[in-house]
Amino acid sequence: MSNRLLLVDGHAYAYRAFHAIRSLNAPDGSPTNAIFGFIKMLQKMVGALKPSHVLVLWDAGLAIERSTALPEYKANRAPTPDALEQQFPQIESWLDAAGF
Repeated sequence: MSNRLLLVDGHAYAYRAFHAIRSLNAPDGSPTNAIFGFIKMLQKMVGALKPSHVLVLWDAGLAIERSTALPEYKANRAPTPDALEQQFPQIESWLDAAGF
């Protein structure tokens, strides 16, 4: 058996899922589109690649050093949509529960 590491950009996956799936909500109206899409994409990737290890990485935010050195870095990027921001904790909880 060979070792294979799968590295996943958590924010990129969540953004992709959020924009790919529209109008998916829980019975209470809270958005679930990013959660659903993130889980499905990750499960598909794990199934296809069969990695021995999986690591999901999250952007820690904009570093002061980076914005000082290059002020235009991400300057025109829109803020994270509230509906997506609400879903990050549930995605992280699922990852923990699923053993990632």
